[in-house]
Amino acid sequence: MSIFASAETWAESSKGCGAPHQSPVNLSRSFALPCDRLCELQIDKVAVPQATAVIKSETGMMLEFGDVKPTAKFNGEGYTCKNAYLFHPAQHTIEDVRAEAEFVAVFENPKGYTLAVSVPVRTAPGETPSTSFFSSFVGYPSQAEEPTQVNLGTQWMLQDIIPESKGFYVYEGSWVT
Repeated sequence: MSIFASAETWAESSKGCGAPHQSPVNLSRSFALPCDRLCELQIDKVAVPQATAVIKSETGMMLEFGDVKPTAKFNGEGYTCKNAYLFHPAQHTIEDVRAEAEFVAVFENPKGYTLAVSVPVRTAPGETPSTSFFSSFVGYPSQAEEPTQVNLGTQWMLQDIIPESKGFYVYEGSWVT
């Protein structure tokens, strides 16, 4: 088990949460509903130069963005990214398959609603925008939970880690762990 993970034991240790679609869940086409307006998600093109990375034993690696924060629109409402987390291995499964890691950006809007956008992470050969992003902070923070400043460069955007062929599930739940 890695320093990030509770994914393998979470469901067993947190049975009190109860609901069958309680986070983290197995996402499956077998219970997915067709999306109409509920699937309107847009990650804005905002260059984010700075972040702070911290290992949090209960949540994995956390990124807090500097003065410039990623933004998004969901169902026509504007959201600002509070922080992001990297879990290893992934918290959710898709059709019972767990990715090597999961990146979760946590957004909030002025009405107090929270939106968690989760991206499964798999390793692949070659250099991509997401490779350079993860290389900028993975491995640097210590387990002592001391903040580490991360320079993301002048061109990095949260949109860089979103796969080109997008597909997603929308569900209501609590926190992703």
